[in-house]
Amino acid sequence: MTTNTNTSEDPQLEKALEHINSVLVSGETLEAWAIQRRLFALTNRRILIAATSGRFIKINRGLLGGFEMTDFRWQDLGDAKI
Repeated sequence: MTTNTNTSEDPQLEKALEHINSVLVSGETLEAWAIQRRLFALTNRRILIAATSGRFIKINRGLLGGFEMTDFRWQDLGDAKI
């Protein structure tokens, strides 16, 4: 996983981070994020995960563009291991 803070070299990553920031609720802040890059991009799309002050968010890149987002509130997680 990569946690490079320089997103200017990857415009697709910048779009994904903008998408995360657009779904944050009032008072929620993005604490950390990581991206998993894959060698075979057509069959295995990359995954971006983010931890905010209130949620854990997972974003899958769509095959023809767009994102598929799954999120969990921290209080709903019973046991988390990283």
